[in-house]
Amino acid sequence: MAIETLEVTTVIGCRNMCRFCPQKLLIGKYTKKERPFIMSLENFKLAIDKIPKHVRIDFSGMAEPWLNNACTEMVLYAHEKEHPIAVYTTCVGMKLEDIDKIKHINFDTFVIHLRDSRNYTNIPDTPEHKSIVDKALLEIKNKETMSMDTNFMHSRAGNVLGVEYYRIHGKLRCLDTSTPRRGILLPSGDVLLCCQDYGMEHILGNLFTDSYENIYNSEEYRRVVDSMVTLKDPILCRLCSYARRY
Repeated sequence: MAIETLEVTTVIGCRNMCRFCPQKLLIGKYTKKERPFIMSLENFKLAIDKIPKHVRIDFSGMAEPWLNNACTEMVLYAHEKEHPIAVYTTCVGMKLEDIDKIKHINFDTFVIHLRDSRNYTNIPDTPEHKSIVDKALLEIKNKETMSMDTNFMHSRAGNVLGVEYYRIHGKLRCLDTSTPRRGILLPSGDVLLCCQDYGMEHILGNLFTDSYENIYNSEEYRRVVDSMVTLKDPILCRLCSYARRY
C-alpha cells in the first residue's frame, strides 16, 4: 500500500518559477478568492494536531518550502508530534542555521533538487546558495539529490505546457492503491487531491475547519474515487502519469 502523506505548501507563489511547475495556473486559481499567501505557524500547528501520527508530512507541495520563514519551525513541530517527515527542497530561502536546527531529525528522505544543464530550474548559482547545499549534503540524514538532467518531466496531469500527456480510459487506480490519500495542504487550509492539481480542480475540504477524516469522507473525495471505477465524471486522474489501469 502507498504511504499516506500530506504535502505542505507553505507559500503560494514560488519565486523559482521552474519550467516543470505550473505556478501561473495555481496563482490564477488561488487568487479567485481572498486567501492568505503564506501559511502561519499557528495555522500549521492547528492542522498538524488533527492528523494521525502515521501520516507522513512532506515539506514540498507546490512551492519551495523555505520561502516561508517559519518552515524550520514547522519541520520541528511535525517532528515533535512524531510524524514521519520527508523534504523536497531547492534550499532556496534556507539559511545555514536552519540546517543546524534540523540535522538531528531522521528524515524518511531529504531530497535536494539541484540545478540542471537544460535550465528547467531557476535555482540560483551563487556562492551563498552553494554553501547551504554543501552543508545540507554533509550534515542532513537520509539526503538524496535529483536534477532534471536525469529525471523525466511530468505534465502535471496536462497542466505543464508543451509536455506530452495521455488520457487514460477505463477503470484506473493511483500507483498501487485505488484510494489515494496524498493531499496537498495550502496556506488557506484547503486540501487538494494531490500534487498534480495545480488547477485546484478537486478541493476535498479545509483542514483548519474540518477533521482529517472528514476530508477523506467528503463528497468531492468520494466523487473522485467513484469516478476512477464508474467513469461517471471527468477527473484529473485520467491525465496523470501516476495513474495505472486496473
